[in-house]
Amino acid sequence: MKLYYDLHLHSCLSPCGHEDMTPANLAAMCALAGLQVVALTDHNTVGNCAAFASAAASHGLLAIPGMELTTAEEVHVLCWFEMPEAADAFGALVYERLPALENNPSLFGPQLLMDAADTVLGREPRLLAAATQIGIYELAP
Repeated sequence: MKLYYDLHLHSCLSPCGHEDMTPANLAAMCALAGLQVVALTDHNTVGNCAAFASAAASHGLLAIPGMELTTAEEVHVLCWFEMPEAADAFGALVYERLPALENNPSLFGPQLLMDAADTVLGREPRLLAAATQIGIYELAP
């Protein structure tokens, strides 16, 4: 079976994401591109994964929850999860080990938390672009 996929997508929650990269817009664009399996991997957060998964399902896409973790060594590691609960637990651990640096929206964007209908639920105040205090050797294979 041949599948078309993209396992490294960012939303408007990532510092590198644009405000137009909302969960619903991303899902719709993935469907238009002919993708079947997609993973949202925002920087150091899984905050928009549930919204993206819901929006993706409405387009018949399989969504994998994920994260692009920045380790203490500043290595970017893509992390994917079988279950949303595992992603949420890892997201909470990463948030605890993220430096308490404030986001500057004029430099890194507003870091928008959204629901599946692209309603803004809030803004992440911490800078998600920072390296975490998680070393690369702490990660499980």
